[in-house]
Amino acid sequence: MQELPFSPRNRESLSMPFLGLAALLLLFFASPTNSCTEQENNSLINFLDGLMQDGNGGLNVSWMKGTDCCKWEGIICSSDGTVTDVLLASECLKGVISPSLGNLTGLLHLNLSQNSLEGSLPTILVFSRSIIGLDVSFNHLKGHLQDMQSSNPSLPLQVLNISSNSFT
Repeated sequence: MQELPFSPRNRESLSMPFLGLAALLLLFFASPTNSCTEQENNSLINFLDGLMQDGNGGLNVSWMKGTDCCKWEGIICSSDGTVTDVLLASECLKGVISPSLGNLTGLLHLNLSQNSLEGSLPTILVFSRSIIGLDVSFNHLKGHLQDMQSSNPSLPLQVLNISSNSFT
């Protein structure tokens, strides 16, 4: 008669590899692959706080304090957990754009187009040392925009879309 692979006699030989595999899987799923910093989390929450209660596009459902902002709707992070993209176009957002978004030091792309945002565009975003694409088109923004020198090499901004607003 042939012995079954899971008979009591063979259990000891299977338990060590199984426990090792289980421990490896536990470490893999327990360790965060992305995790934004507390500063980034707070900056995004401050942005959310500047939106009207009925005009936050439902972000308060996925943007919960105490959770990793790399998993929030419209947020993309690099492999090291740095917020690189805030993509919230056409989200029915109402309110003001918080200057706190300027604290996202690794932010490359900010798209807040086709919403109902009001007030001015924070200059910290236009003169950011990281943002290469900024789109706030089709909102209700107004105010004065400072002149930007296109030859300024310290400003990486390549695309600025401010169309369909009321800037002077």
